[in-house]
Amino acid sequence: MAQHPQIKGEHHREVLAPGAAALSPTIPIIRIVSKRRIKIKAGSLLGVTKGSVYRLYKPGDSPRLKIYHVTPFASYAESKSEIKVGDLVVEESHAYHFTPIKVYLGADLDKPLLKEIAAAFDTQALGAYQLTNNPHQANLQLYLLRPKQQDGQLIYGSPDDALPKSFPNQPPELWVLTPDQRLFKKGLKIPFSNLKKGVKLLQSKLKRLARVRELKTLKTPFSSTLAVEVKIETLNQVPYCQKGPDCVEQYTFEGDKVWYRKTGSYRFSEIEGKTLNSDQILSFSLHNNVKQDYYCYLINISPNDAINTIFPPYWERMEFARLKKGEIRKVINTLSIEELGEETLKLIISPQAIDISLLEQPPITRLGLNPLEQLLANATHGWRSDTAVEIDDWATGQVIFKVTASE
Repeated sequence: MAQHPQIKGEHHREVLAPGAAALSPTIPIIRIVSKRRIKIKAGSLLGVTKGSVYRLYKPGDSPRLKIYHVTPFASYAESKSEIKVGDLVVEESHAYHFTPIKVYLGADLDKPLLKEIAAAFDTQALGAYQLTNNPHQANLQLYLLRPKQQDGQLIYGSPDDALPKSFPNQPPELWVLTPDQRLFKKGLKIPFSNLKKGVKLLQSKLKRLARVRELKTLKTPFSSTLAVEVKIETLNQVPYCQKGPDCVEQYTFEGDKVWYRKTGSYRFSEIEGKTLNSDQILSFSLHNNVKQDYYCYLINISPNDAINTIFPPYWERMEFARLKKGEIRKVINTLSIEELGEETLKLIISPQAIDISLLEQPPITRLGLNPLEQLLANATHGWRSDTAVEIDDWATGQVIFKVTASE
């Protein structure tokens, strides 16, 4: 019998405990190299960087490990405490190796509060960012406002103002803006009535922005043609079509049947720079064109900076990602194009399996998600297998396309 999860009562109350943190993805220790040096099973392909600090995954004052060497599939760390093979570690602070993102802080009324927020940028948690006093040199602007609405609309001092007027009796909000003072992402307004909670939320969102930047810059250290080809088909929803090669049926979460007609076919590189409509969906197939097996991972980075795996499906074993030589695989998951903005598809191929879930993250703004849904969304990480092959024969490909509103 089909089950339909329901929630009764105050569904916006936090589950288990107020302020419960999301589960952190864990990485196993797979080898003791020497008395104080260990090897963990994640490398540069999964975002590990030299200088990052990890800790044992257990309550209390856990031992720390600092990464001193990184390969594509594994990393090496030093620790002053005794650690065993099989122990799990989680990242505590991340070392960034790109030019810092420059941030300008501004406020209409709350100069003392702005100083407290500025102090958060002196910590390792925001190591990807650097404050600047020149708004014209900034990549991002963080502006502290106390906006007010009238008849559902924000009040502006004048029609030419880029930002709404601040009122002393309204709660403070920190808006994350582009250099020309437009919202960087829809809904990216952080409440700051509680300083501690506000800073924690700011750090979480800015870390996600930095993670996306880091993933987009992940490239093969050599020029090569991808051994695995991705073919993409675009589909438009129609009232009805005769089921066949160019017409497919899908079901919504509510169980309603909808019809889609195929409207285009592209190779992976051909989708680069395209403009698609927000009511389309994409389907994918993978083609291994060489005489070698490869593990394949197809990732989507949404306009809202969510990182999700399209292939392999999260419920499958790690071995499911392997494409045998000459194999063609139809991808079960499709990509529904709903948000406006820039979509990114990234393909990673490797001769050994990796835990691609370590790269995933929720959107930077999650609108309408209650705490129970948040709890379920957080409980998706974990290590799925163990292999210790060290081969550097990996490659990545990436395409970016834009999504506009359908006419």
